[in-house]
Amino acid sequence: MIKIKTELLKSMIDKSLKVCSFDKLSPLTELIEIKIDGEDLSLQTTDKITNMIVKGKIEGNTETARVVVDAKIFAALISKTSTEDVELNITQSSLIVTGNGTYYLDIRIDESGEIISFPEISVDANKEAREIALDELSARMAICRPAIPDNFDTPELNNYY
Repeated sequence: MIKIKTELLKSMIDKSLKVCSFDKLSPLTELIEIKIDGEDLSLQTTDKITNMIVKGKIEGNTETARVVVDAKIFAALISKTSTEDVELNITQSSLIVTGNGTYYLDIRIDESGEIISFPEISVDANKEAREIALDELSARMAICRPAIPDNFDTPELNNYY
């Protein structure tokens, strides 16, 4: 059983849901991955283009766990929780959330019966960061701007690449 401060979980969910697109054609965009490794808590979401990982610290936890559940249901449940702490317990088929009550959320699995995996994101924190001058950034954006459509007929083209 893993105890997490409700306010920490609420703020992390609010940040991570900004990337969820809830696209019915891509089920991965409707899910949230909860990964706990000792005192490290991370929530991962995606909208097929952007992958977001929000990280936080859980004081005094030593357990390790990973689970994928429906993002809307989990967010709605946690947003209504008024207790100081939320307890998460993972069983074979469900995530048990205990706060104002006890709730069972289905764990999302793939066709082979394994928990769904989000794309692995690796960032080299030791790699040197490169600074770019504002005028150089403005010039690059000016070059890209004409290629961006001004309507939403082709949503896959509405971002800078």
